[in-house]
Amino acid sequence: PAEFAEGVLCVEFAEDRAYHRDSLDHPQHKKLLKNILCERLGADVGIRFDIKKKIEKKETVERGSAPRKEIQNLKKNPLIQSALEMFQAQVIDIKK
Repeated sequence: PAEFAEGVLCVEFAEDRAYHRDSLDHPQHKKLLKNILCERLGADVGIRFDIKKKIEKKETVERGSAPRKEIQNLKKNPLIQSALEMFQAQVIDIKK
């Protein structure tokens, strides 16, 4: 998971994993995943799949710049908690 904004969960794949993104982006697979997300999260949630661009060294340094308190507050949100558990993910930064 890369982002959750305006009710849409964005899942990013590395450039060398485009096949996996394309497979999940198939209408039948996407519909199944959307239904599972909505059921698990108890809300109408959209899903989008993107390819993650290579990270420049400059971005790597900036990544994780969100204060720990902001991240802890975000993780209290039940929708975020469920998404983190479902995808075995972690919050590394908050973009506003």
